Amino acid sequence: MQRLDGLPLALASAASFLERTSFSVQEYLDEYDENWVDEEDSSNLLEYGDRTLFTTWNMSLEKIKSQDPHTAELLRILAFFSNENIYYELLAADDEGLWPGLGDILSTKSRFHRTMARLGDYSLVETTSRGYRLHPCVHDWTLSSLNPEIDESDLWRAINCTAVAGAAEYENWENWENKDGGNPQAGLVSHAMRLMHPQLYAVLEKSELDESRCHELCEFLSVLALARTAQGATPLLERGFSWCRENLGEEDQGFLYMCNVFGLAQQGLENYDRAESLLRQAIDGRARTLGKHAQLTLDPVHNLALMYTELERYDEAEELYLWSLEGCKESYGPLDVNTFWAMMALADFHEAKEEPEEVEKYLRQALEGFEAAEDSDHYMSRRAAARLGAIYEQKRDYDAAAAMFQRVYDGCWRVYGPDHWTTLEAQDDLNNLERKSRWGTGSRSPSTLVELVTGDTDVKGSKLSDEKADAKNS
Repeated sequence: MQRLDGLPLALASAASFLERTSFSVQEYLDEYDENWVDEEDSSNLLEYGDRTLFTTWNMSLEKIKSQDPHTAELLRILAFFSNENIYYELLAADDEGLWPGLGDILSTKSRFHRTMARLGDYSLVETTSRGYRLHPCVHDWTLSSLNPEIDESDLWRAINCTAVAGAAEYENWENWENKDGGNPQAGLVSHAMRLMHPQLYAVLEKSELDESRCHELCEFLSVLALARTAQGATPLLERGFSWCRENLGEEDQGFLYMCNVFGLAQQGLENYDRAESLLRQAIDGRARTLGKHAQLTLDPVHNLALMYTELERYDEAEELYLWSLEGCKESYGPLDVNTFWAMMALADFHEAKEEPEEVEKYLRQALEGFEAAEDSDHYMSRRAAARLGAIYEQKRDYDAAAAMFQRVYDGCWRVYGPDHWTTLEAQDDLNNLERKSRWGTGSRSPSTLVELVTGDTDVKGSKLSDEKADAKNS
């Protein structure tokens, strides 16, 4: 313990090493001294306990290399991602051969988990509810020690991984509920930000661009743009924008996609004039080449509508929101989730204008659409019902509010089960409504949630109680 300076992380790594090998403590300490690296080679790690952690991890790494070099290569690659929220789909990126040095590690999810478990045996990675993580000290070591010379191709592979994962997260509607702040790509922002590390970004800035790389760059930078964290990437965006304009032309879809992403990034940086110009260029170009109501045209239309709403340019915003709704009806169909999403966007717009009647109108349209499409348990359907419930509660129409909140609760129960945070939150809304209705009316209040919603005083025989009992029994 004294030899390792009493540092918990170094001690844990040493213990894991000894447990996984036949080394004695003395043999470990002898090997430790032999593997010591001069301070000038590890100066950026000195703040973590001089040579202690650096040497301990190097010993573990050498042991891993001798057993399975592919596992050691995976540890090296993790330097190009955030130290948090590491998971199979992120690294696989729909292409198990993307990282040639990994062998068959990414061929199946089970192989990936077994490999991460092996790294965990040496206390180099930790398991979390979202996947895996590296201690920040280990993470810094993977970059400084395992990647002394940055391979440009590794950076573009990491960009590809983040871009593919971002597109998958965005297209999965349920992620809009389960991710932080309503941003389905929130879990990927830290991975995108990792590539803004000065040591990595300096290499990216010098990279040669081509059409494929510009497309990956757009997908990747859209993750930062949606989170309004694209400031550090602006020079890279400028390079991509200039390359696309000069090499593809202003009518090319790749260039117009770059306009849309760059405009979104500029909006996040509050460069509104530049953002408006870029988004207008994307809208006009796609309307000319694809059609006014084409699906790809509607994306920049919605982005510009959001910006106009933020700037309180309401007349211009409403025109674009209605354009988006009509376009969705024509391109996707009247009973498609994208059409209902456009209705919800109009509800948000009228909420910003403090027009509750219009908010209620569009929420009802969306809810009725989900009913007609027989998709009432969809995340957005439940969200529309919850918002309507809040509107009715504010109006003191407690019966209507209870019916909406019950709808949300039942949907969450069916989709996630009784213990998910959305189900518990819906139950809290019902409980709070029950208390408010009791205090607000002055008459005898229902004694249970079920009585409030259904008028049924027989609690034991109620539908809600039966559903709970069935769920527990199953």
